[in-house]
Amino acid sequence: MMQRRIGNVRWGIAGLLGTGILINYFDRINISVATKPFEQEFHVSSGVMGIVISAYLWSYVLLQVPVGVLLDRFGVKWLVRIGTFFWAVASYMTAIVSGLGLVFLSRLILGAAEAPIFPGAAKATGYWFPTKERGLATSAFDAAAKFSNVIGVPLVAVAVTLWGWRAGFYVTGTLSLLYCALFWIGYRDPSKSKRLAPEERTYIVEGGSQQEGQEAGNPLANLGFLLRQPKVWGLTLGFMAYGYSFYLFLSWIPGYLQTALHMTVLASGFYTIIPWVVATITDIVIGGWLVDALIKRGNNPTRVRKTLFTIGLLLGIAVVGAAFTTNA
Repeated sequence: MMQRRIGNVRWGIAGLLGTGILINYFDRINISVATKPFEQEFHVSSGVMGIVISAYLWSYVLLQVPVGVLLDRFGVKWLVRIGTFFWAVASYMTAIVSGLGLVFLSRLILGAAEAPIFPGAAKATGYWFPTKERGLATSAFDAAAKFSNVIGVPLVAVAVTLWGWRAGFYVTGTLSLLYCALFWIGYRDPSKSKRLAPEERTYIVEGGSQQEGQEAGNPLANLGFLLRQPKVWGLTLGFMAYGYSFYLFLSWIPGYLQTALHMTVLASGFYTIIPWVVATITDIVIGGWLVDALIKRGNNPTRVRKTLFTIGLLLGIAVVGAAFTTNA
């Protein structure tokens, strides 16, 4: 009953952010799906292909801290609007250009353009959700990164099979452009939203939402403070390991299946989705709903998160078996 009285505009925002992450990852996976035909057209080795695939991460990583400062200064709305437009530009550029160097440049542009989306979604979630709902809200857009492979890989694989590898970039570029328009129309901070009822606004604020507006303090001083915190280094090391594993699967599963196990592009696309289906479900059910439910019952939040996180790490050891597999 309480949910009906206060409204659900905030969950619409969660859906909007999740859709952005979904399409954002379509742009990242398209070149991975097209590995074999791309290598054949440009006559490049797997080593060179690895550089092309990872190029967007170079600009993406370098811009994370500057983007965080810009988000604190200018807010979510404009930075993500600009970024989403250039997702489309980068994808269309990759589809059109004829030289390997220009493909590499388009990947660098893609990384720069995509840098705001994850920190922007996290910041928007802080604005729009009370503390007790933030786990589920965060898991919604985080799960979208996994779910993008469930629908994006087969989608791009079909396009590549029917019309060639460049078609996959036209598809993702068009989807990015459509999302740019959707975000432009649909996102406002809570204080500027005309759709947000006073009851829901009060519920969000009283529940511990983060305050809107420019962050106080000097950005360099704030960064220096964070770098002196052991927790920050712990999270950094953890995300380094997570990022390596995540992008290893994201970037190389389709190409590995095509090259080592001799699958077609289409078949590799459908085999690729299997681990991502599981990841999507566990992200929402365990990383979101279960965490929030256990905390609401009075369990220590830190203990809940550490326990579930440790279980996930132990289950991840199972991937070692893939190194000894010789067939699909």
